[in-house]
Amino acid sequence: MSLEQAIYEVSLRMRLAKAIQDFRTNSGTEKLTEREVLLLELLSEREGMSVLEVAAFFPGTADSTISAALMRLWKEHGLISKGIDMENPRARVVALSEKGRKALQGIKRNSESRYGLLLEAISVTPKERTVLESVLERALNYIDQRLGTVGKPPS
Repeated sequence: MSLEQAIYEVSLRMRLAKAIQDFRTNSGTEKLTEREVLLLELLSEREGMSVLEVAAFFPGTADSTISAALMRLWKEHGLISKGIDMENPRARVVALSEKGRKALQGIKRNSESRYGLLLEAISVTPKERTVLESVLERALNYIDQRLGTVGKPPS
């Protein structure tokens, strides 16, 4: 099996583990789309963003699609709050609500649990772990450069 195929297979099994975990915990977050979870993660890093600022993090995605996802997170789930932009009173800003913070903490806890399963499965030695951390850090840096710097929208 090629490395690319192995990465795909591990990714598939991790997504299956997530689906099973979501079903077992029935936390309510299983109803969120991947994009909605990404929006929550973004808002946890940068509070009080306008819809256009949020949309800038998703190049190639229509602003209306991002706006609709934010509306769903607000109306249906209560995971974000909306307010008025003090610099531009016609614009709205969005931020994580307390319920959103708690939901995101649960999502992160579940993710860490699943990744713990992966590390247990590959049973890396301390030396291998150091190498793996270095390789993954290099991969993250490369991907960040390709997608645009994390923490600010791609140009």
